[in-house]
Amino acid sequence: EEKVGGEVELADGTQFRNPTADIYVTDSGNNRVVVLRATDGRVVRHIRVQGMKRPSGIALDPEQKTLAVTDSVCHCVFMVPVDPRKAAYCISGWGFSPGALVNPTGCAFTNDGLSVVVADTENHRVQLLDMDGVLFAEDDAVVYVKGQRVDRDHDVDAGGHFVCWHNFQGDISAA
Repeated sequence: EEKVGGEVELADGTQFRNPTADIYVTDSGNNRVVVLRATDGRVVRHIRVQGMKRPSGIALDPEQKTLAVTDSVCHCVFMVPVDPRKAAYCISGWGFSPGALVNPTGCAFTNDGLSVVVADTENHRVQLLDMDGVLFAEDDAVVYVKGQRVDRDHDVDAGGHFVCWHNFQGDISAA
C-alpha cells in the first residue's frame, strides 16, 4: 500500500471547483493524480489508474463526480470517478481520424458535463468528445498558444489552456 504524502515529481495540471473542495493535480513524473485538501494543502490521497503513463491535462465535471485526465503517452482521456470505489475508463485512442488523439495535452468539460473538449496537440486540432469518446465536433484551423494549439475563436487562460469553445452549433462553453 502506498503511503499518502511525499512529493509531486512533475505537476502538469491542476483542477478545483471551489476554495473549500479538494484540488486535483496531475503528477506526470509518478503517473498519478494527487488529491490535496484545499484548506491546508495536505495530500488526501493518490489516484492511480491502470495503464496511465503520463497524465497531463485535467478537468473536473460540473457535478464534481468525474475527472477527465489526458494522457499524452497513451493518447487518450481517462475518465476517473472521484469516488474511489468506481472504475476509471479510457476514451478515444491513438490515431489521425476524427475522434482519435495524438498527444492530448489539455481538456475541459462543457458546462452541462456531458462532453469533454480535448486539445489534440499533434493532430493540430481541438475535439469535442462525449463521455464515451464519440466525436461531436472538431476544429483543425489552429495555432500554438503557449503550448496548446487553439484557434482565435477559442479563449485561453494565462497558462495557455483553452477555457471556452464557441464556434460550432451555438455556444458550447467549457469554462
